[in-house]
Amino acid sequence: MNFRVLAILLAGCGGKRAPSQSMSNATPPSSAGSATTSTKPADDCATLVEKLRPVLSDQLQPKDFDDMLVECRRDHDHKDDPVFQCVLAAVDSPAVRTCVGIEEQRRSDGSRRINEAALRLNVIAKNAKTWYVTNAGFPVGKVGPTPSTPCCQQPAMKCAVSPEWGKLPVWPDLDFAMDEQHRFRYGYESDGKTARAYAIGDLDCDGVEITYRLELTGDGTTAKAAIFEPAPNSD
Repeated sequence: MNFRVLAILLAGCGGKRAPSQSMSNATPPSSAGSATTSTKPADDCATLVEKLRPVLSDQLQPKDFDDMLVECRRDHDHKDDPVFQCVLAAVDSPAVRTCVGIEEQRRSDGSRRINEAALRLNVIAKNAKTWYVTNAGFPVGKVGPTPSTPCCQQPAMKCAVSPEWGKLPVWPDLDFAMDEQHRFRYGYESDGKTARAYAIGDLDCDGVEITYRLELTGDGTTAKAAIFEPAPNSD
């Protein structure tokens, strides 16, 4: 995410949020009322902080706003971020709240994408354990990442439903395929005794991928699974 300043801010705000609404783009609405600031700050980061201050003053301490200003001035990627520009163009506090709502929605969308990886790896784990009990071992083979084309290189930056799932080895044994658009690609490898699977994706298509890993082991009768998440904020 380019707009790290506000992302860090919202991540530390806890459960209480300023009122907001989601929008399909970052164009601030017009709203009656006086402008948030009465004097022109020295730079865009100062403008950002002063416009956010009355909206988030019930959630943050004065030092938090000072820290946000410092972090903003260190971040050179924020200028083209639509939420940053939305706050700068907002004419009053209600408009700023709407901009904050855009960022909250974007973070929520990211959480749903991450949940995709954990959910689908759990499906692989369940099916692999069932196969293990029936066949005294995991499905043998190596496959993936599937689909072969990264999601960020496909339309809408999402992986489309692909016929690859039914044509490649192992996936049919695991009864696994993606039947809707998705953000992660999946892989699997096993010698029959242990198995590993993964979900790899670049959620904001900035060239930085994250990987969820699934490790499977068995004792000859039953199998166990463990899912390992990537480091926080690694995408």
